[in-house]
Amino acid sequence: MIWATTFSILLGVVASLFFGGHLWILYVTQTLSFQASLIDMSGMAFLSMMPTTTVSMLQLGATRILANVAQAISAIVAITIVIRAIAIRIPIMDIGLLAGTAIFLVLPYAFIYDMPVQSLAALVFAARANGLDAKRQKAILAAAFVLPFFQMTLVQVGLPVAPLILLAALIEQDRIARRQLKAHSGVVAATEQPQP
Repeated sequence: MIWATTFSILLGVVASLFFGGHLWILYVTQTLSFQASLIDMSGMAFLSMMPTTTVSMLQLGATRILANVAQAISAIVAITIVIRAIAIRIPIMDIGLLAGTAIFLVLPYAFIYDMPVQSLAALVFAARANGLDAKRQKAILAAAFVLPFFQMTLVQVGLPVAPLILLAALIEQDRIARRQLKAHSGVVAATEQPQP
């Protein structure tokens, strides 16, 4: 975590050196508020490209307050899943894939063209699914994999269900990662036992 933070700060410094620090001020003072205002532009076609909780709730006719509450709940659940994965030492690649799905439950502003890592995560975890619930897991993860392709159609027919698909996918990805960690821990423990 410290390395990621340090690297992010370093990238910000390098970007400032190349492009100037004034762009950060412009981004914070103007760009962020413009992006936030896009969510409130009802009836705009690009809203159907946003698989986020806030936009989906607004598309269902919820008030802005209810949409924000739902967004906060989905963000808390997603962040909790990722933090728990970090705490139990899920492999870093799996944490990255979990975060690639979680980000769409955390942010109120994202587009389907931002979803390649989420689709990759769904594909990777579907390939790892096994056991009694593998069929169900693969079906959920397949829906998450194709979600970027069908998001706009789902919204147009009155089914803005992307957050539900993403949440189900994140839960299944977490289950698969924890199951693999447990299986790996058992193998390691068995190999470390002294032989008679």
